[in-house]
Amino acid sequence: MLTKAVCIKCDVEFEYERGDPRGAKRTVCVDCKRATKAAWRRDNKSEIADKTRKSRAEHRLARSPQYQRRRIYKKCNKLGISLSQYPHLFHVVEFSRGLGPDWEVDHIIPKSRGGLAVEENLQIVPGEVNRSKKTKTHAEFIGYLDARGTDLDWYLSRRITATDVIANLEA
Repeated sequence: MLTKAVCIKCDVEFEYERGDPRGAKRTVCVDCKRATKAAWRRDNKSEIADKTRKSRAEHRLARSPQYQRRRIYKKCNKLGISLSQYPHLFHVVEFSRGLGPDWEVDHIIPKSRGGLAVEENLQIVPGEVNRSKKTKTHAEFIGYLDARGTDLDWYLSRRITATDVIANLEA
C-alpha cells in the first residue's frame, strides 16, 4: 500500500510504500535526496579522495604477512629468480617492496640479452629509471644518460645493488 508525503525541500507530494522502514522518516523526495548527495560530492571531492586514499592504505597494511610473502614469491617468479637455487634473493625483492611501490628490481644485464637472475646481476632502481633503461645494460644506460646530459649522480645515488642489500642483511 502506498502512503503519501510532502517533500520539505520542494513541497512536492510523493508516494512511498507503507512497509518501507524508511517511510516514517522520509520527508525528502528521491529527486531532492539525489541532488543533495550530488552537491555534497561535488563540494567535497578532496575529502572523498583523502578518505579513499587512507582506506586503501589501511587495507594494504591490513594484509596478512602470508599474503605479502605470496606476492613476493610471484614477483620473484616473474623476474626469473629461482628461490630454490638463490633463496637469499627473496630478501632483495622484499627489500624493494619495503622502499615503496615506485621501486623495482632490475636486471643489470637484461634477461633478453642473456642476463641471469643472480645476486650480481640485480639492482633496485626507481620505476621510471627501470622503464627508461628498457633493454640497455648498466654501462649502456650510463652512456645514454651522459649523452643526454642527465645528472649521473641522480641515477647512481638511487641505485641499490642486490649485493649491497644482502651484505646489509648479513651484517
